[in-house]
This record gives sequence, structure tokens and C-alpha cells, in this order.
Amino acid sequence: MEPWYTYHGLQTKAESDGLSIEVRIEDRGRIKQVYCNHLADFMKDAPMDVVKVASLFDLNKNIGEVRTTVSPAPTYTVVKYSTETAIMDEDFIVSIESSLSYPVRARATLSPPNEDGLAALMINLKPAEVFEDASHLESFDGEIIFLLDRSGSMDLGTPWSKRTNMSTLRDSMPLSLASLPTTCHLNIVSFGHNAEFLWERSQPYNQNTLDDTRSYVRGLEANLGGTELLHALRKVVESRRHTSSSTQIVIVTDGEIAPEEVLTFVWETRQKLGKSGRSFVLGIGERVPHRIINRISELGGGYGEVSDIDANPEWTNRRSLMLTYGLIPKTWTCEVNLGPGFTRQDLYTDGFMDKHTGTEVKDVRAASFVQPPFPTPCLNPFAFSSVFLLLDLRLRAASTKVTLRAASHGGDIELKHKLNIDKTSNDTSKVQHLAVRASLLGLEAQLSHRVANRVQEDTAKMNAVLLGNKFKVASRWTSLVAFQGSEEMAD
Repeated sequence: MEPWYTYHGLQTKAESDGLSIEVRIEDRGRIKQVYCNHLADFMKDAPMDVVKVASLFDLNKNIGEVRTTVSPAPTYTVVKYSTETAIMDEDFIVSIESSLSYPVRARATLSPPNEDGLAALMINLKPAEVFEDASHLESFDGEIIFLLDRSGSMDLGTPWSKRTNMSTLRDSMPLSLASLPTTCHLNIVSFGHNAEFLWERSQPYNQNTLDDTRSYVRGLEANLGGTELLHALRKVVESRRHTSSSTQIVIVTDGEIAPEEVLTFVWETRQKLGKSGRSFVLGIGERVPHRIINRISELGGGYGEVSDIDANPEWTNRRSLMLTYGLIPKTWTCEVNLGPGFTRQDLYTDGFMDKHTGTEVKDVRAASFVQPPFPTPCLNPFAFSSVFLLLDLRLRAASTKVTLRAASHGGDIELKHKLNIDKTSNDTSKVQHLAVRASLLGLEAQLSHRVANRVQEDTAKMNAVLLGNKFKVASRWTSLVAFQGSEEMAD
């Protein structure tokens, strides 16, 4: 809805003036507070509406929303905002703070076995959080370049505070500089209508360079005119040390930038440098466009955060998090271990589903499972990824913990982390459906990259058809067909 998200030449005709936004947040006692950067109306503990459906399609959208009589009835927190104009000059942001008992974190969720003994395990993890000690284990010998916004808009603040974006930046930088690894190189580049380098090239981190950088940031002012981030990024990439193992660019800005050309350059630079260059973005101020901050960091292979300048502790935590993330390995490989008594099978070569057609279990020593995809692909350290497992639990109970063994892309760091396995209390079919879908997609990918013999093709088809039919999942081997007004069988 904001002009900076689209090309200026794009014209649309509004049917009527005004804008109305309503956000409904399901609350099962896990939400501590809800914030909004606009003058919106809040309503807590609003009852959920009774869902009435008129078709099979509508019913399918609500499958799994079954409430048990034991759990408390869920409610909504509703945020309503309306304005007489249909254009907004800043993001509409709703921030949800979860209670300490329910943090957003990596977790393993088990959907209990169905009547055939098939269970599903979903593991959600962000390597940067699960393996947070990695930043202390890796000897970082690359360069860190701070790209600081000194445009005129950085002198702005909030009406109720004398603090400005620039004063916040100036006060926080000394602590950021002091927390850098002693083995790195560093540089500071200021940008506005032009780019101003502290040094022509990054310098080794020592007491002399630290004193120089502290003296430099004390004199920072928002006096460099417009926000030409693209020009500054090009100059920074040109100045990088080719002898360094990697270049980490940390951008601090209020986000008043033209995004299209910047995003294109960040993406092209990432493709050119690969894992030897990443971009991190910290947006400060109340008018920061979150989407632009997140897109720059995503395309640059790094991490993006936004912080309100009036929330000083939050700013400190997010700045520290940003620097920590800049020191961890670029990608991870991860191995899932359920412990003794579980054997991995392959839908491509093993008759996993053949065991669930009424035949007796042949091997009583181990329970089998399939993991799509296997091996686990390299994981982005800053994004949540999901790994699914289908488990045969007819002869034994599921494990209470799952072990994640991770290694950095170069194999220099190996870490281990254990997650408790939580059982779902409702919506059991959703995890199973997602696991089966991931299994069939993984099987399709296997067949497209291998030359299969007749036995392997038949095994894959048998497993896929049984899984697809059982869980109603469309795939290369199975399709969903709808009939209306007739119960007769069709060819």
C-alpha cells in the first residue's frame, strides 16, 4: 500500500476513499502484549466466530480446527485501524510479544500415530539460534564494514522524545566496535548523497584502529544530504579486501531509500561473491519499512532487524544479535538422530509402506522411518527450516528427544543440540499431511535426478500410491478428483 513498494509509473483507480485494516491474532494464553505503530483500536479476549461452511472446498480449509473440551476455548486479540485516505506513508506494523512460557524457538512436534501406526515428526529450527555458540568457536579472520546512514532524515526522531536516529547510532557504535573479534579487519563508511570512508581499505583490529573508530563515530552528524545507498554499496564492494576470507557488510539506516535498484545490486553481488560476502541490515526509527530491510538482508544472505529508537534495551539486544550473526558460519548441514532403535529407510528402495498393508513386522529390533529430504540440504542460518520424518511406531514408543548434529559448510565446526519432542494436542492431521507431502515431493526429486531400474520404479510407485491415497495428497502418482451430484464410480 506504500508508494515505495511499487514503480512510480503504476496507476490504479480506487473505487472509494478510505482504508480499513483488521488483524485477528489467535490467543491461547501465549500472547503477552500486542503493539501497533498506528493509533489503532485493540480488543482482547474476543470470542472466536462459529465457522459455517457451504461447500466441500470451504470445509477443507477448516479441517483440523477441532477444539477439545479439556483445553481452554481460544480467543482473538483484534487490532482495528481505519483512515479516510487509502494511502499510507509508513508501514502498518503489528508486533506480537509472546509470553516467556511460549517463546518463538526451535521445536520438534510429534503427531501421534494413526490406526496404522504411522506418526509424523516436524522439526522447525533456525541454526543461528540453535547453535548460537558457533560465533565463539569460529576464528573469524574476515572483514566487517559498517555502512552508516548519515542522510538528513537521520536527524528525525519521535514527537515524544528528544532522541534522534543519529544520536542513537552515535551512542551505540562504541560498544559495537568493542565487541568485534580481535582477528578481524574493520572499516566504517558513511553515506548520504556520497560515500565517506574512514580508511581506503579495512584495517586490522587493534587498539589504535579501535581508538580511531571511536573518535570518528563521536563526530557523526546527519549532514550528508540524500540517501544514496546504492552508490555507497557499490563503493564498499569495490573496496573489499580480496585476501580476506569473507566480507560482512552491516548497514544501519532509517530505510528512506529507493528499493528496486538496491535489491537488484544486493542480489547480483551475492551471486558473484557467493558465501564470501553477506549483507546485514539494522533499521532504526519508527518509520522504517520492514519489508525493505528484510528483503535486503534476505537477498544478501544475511539477517535483518528493526528497532524503535525509544526502546533502548531492545536496540542493544538487536545490535548485539546482528554482530553475533555476522560471525557464524554461512551455511550448515544438519543430521537428525532419533537414537538407538530407529532405522532410516528410503521410499526409493525400501518397501516402507508395504509394512502397513496388513503384513507382519519382520524386524522387531528397530523401528523404521523416512526423512524427506535426505540428506538434509544446507540450511540458511537466519531462517526457520522444517524437516519432516514419517515414523513406524507399531512396536515401540517415540523418542522423547531428538538430537541435531550440525556442521559448518567447511566442516570446521561440529555441534550437537537436543530438542524435546512435544506431542500435538490437536490438529494432528496437519503435521502428518505436511510430512507425507514433503515425502512425495522428495521422492519425485529423487527420481528426476537418478536413473532408476524397474524394481526401484515399482517400489517408489507402491510407496507413493499408498501414502497419497491414505493421506489424500496429490503427487506424480496420485490425483484428487471431485464428483458432484453422483455417487457412481467413474473410470
